Amino acid sequence: MSSPVADAVTAVVLFSGTNVDDLLLISLFSAYARSGNAPLRNWHIWAGQYLGFGALIAASALIGRGLALAPERWLWLLALIPLGIGVVTLMNALRARSREEESHPPPPRGALGVALITIIDGADDLAAYTPFFAAAGASRIWVTCVIFVFCVAAWCLGGALLTRHPRVTEAIERHDWWILPVAFIFIGVYVLLTTLSIV
Repeated sequence: MSSPVADAVTAVVLFSGTNVDDLLLISLFSAYARSGNAPLRNWHIWAGQYLGFGALIAASALIGRGLALAPERWLWLLALIPLGIGVVTLMNALRARSREEESHPPPPRGALGVALITIIDGADDLAAYTPFFAAAGASRIWVTCVIFVFCVAAWCLGGALLTRHPRVTEAIERHDWWILPVAFIFIGVYVLLTTLSIV
């Protein structure tokens, strides 16, 4: 029989284990926001994270309860979105640099842009969350959702703290022409490998 404390610990472990990559993305977004040169603000990051995770948790809970809204065998298709964005953006940046033009990949625009990337990045998490919610009782689901609310806040704060050092921000600004496209490509590969392994 589970207890609220055990359920909370389980939720923290579940969130942390499936969202290390998201912490790195938040750091990158925070660096863009701190630069002041991007259409991105800190509140966009927070709102986008909550919107994205809210969508992921809602989908996981619904699928786990028997509503086959997104069959697992098709999750790998989501990997094509970040892969395509990353490859195209990187190729455009390489062409621009070969012509000695300055090229910076556009950061996500507003909270909806952050939410979309959060959903794409967390698509593989459906494989972990869906069976968890399918086997969990109502009380455990509520505890997990509450803990996830605090975990998202901790992730947003942690990602912002990683960019407090000026050298980190300067390095990201200097190399952002390839950092964001490569991050998209890695997300796509990670989602592809993870989702194919569960098919």
